[in-house]
Amino acid sequence: RAFAFWSAGAWVVEPGDFVISVGASSRDLRLEQTIALTVPPIGRLDINSTVAEWLADPVGAGVLGGAFAQMGEVASAMTSADMLPMVESMPLRVLMGFGGQADGVVVAGQLLAQVEAVAGSSQNGA
Repeated sequence: RAFAFWSAGAWVVEPGDFVISVGASSRDLRLEQTIALTVPPIGRLDINSTVAEWLADPVGAGVLGGAFAQMGEVASAMTSADMLPMVESMPLRVLMGFGGQADGVVVAGQLLAQVEAVAGSSQNGA
């Protein structure tokens, strides 16, 4: 996400070569390194995708809705009209670990596995 920017209602990362420069100032650059950035296919969810990206994905929204249903009042508070605009910008792994009740990386990984299982079964004609 370090190279992502907001464009047309979604986070975008463009592939290509980028020069990273380090120095005392912009006029005194002492180190430069070019990195090649490859970008995964668009539309693929991961644990770092924002809650908004999960909710925009048909399979992700269903899986996340099921997780919210199991969370009860906590999820109701997080998805209230007042909180949702803030929550939507959070990576899923952060939201799922909010408050220290669970390891967000583990929970988000479990939800991602559910999404991948549904996506895999729909590709196989099930």
